[in-house]
Amino acid sequence: MEDRVKRKIILGVLIVLLGMAMFTSMGIYGVARAKPDMKVIVSTEKSVYLEGEDVIIFVIVRNVSDKKVIHTFTSSFMADYMIDGQYQWSSDKLFAQAFVDINLIENGTYTWMFVHKSKDYYLSPGKHKITGKVVGVGEDSCMI
Repeated sequence: MEDRVKRKIILGVLIVLLGMAMFTSMGIYGVARAKPDMKVIVSTEKSVYLEGEDVIIFVIVRNVSDKKVIHTFTSSFMADYMIDGQYQWSSDKLFAQAFVDINLIENGTYTWMFVHKSKDYYLSPGKHKITGKVVGVGEDSCMI
């Protein structure tokens, strides 16, 4: 076999293995596997909002261990939120393919802040469930 063909085969195998490693780090089919040393917490700026008012959502990851934790994301898609199982913030977005690390000291946190606009998904008066997710870590929910 020609050296050039061998190199192409080896490169192809390496690309497949890298893809499998990325899939495994996210869990099967992108389903996040909970990490025992990290916890996701979701909260909002207020517990009650006026109709049409912007909702401020915080998605927080906390290192619950007594050691430094480094978590690596395989893209710029690191955190997300969903409302009532109907609206998902990330559904119409594109994300860069890049490795991103967050370093959490013992009991440290990292916070993403989202501003939910009524024009994106109208929230009728009443209770709503906000679910936040940190990719590869887990998720949490709160009610407003």
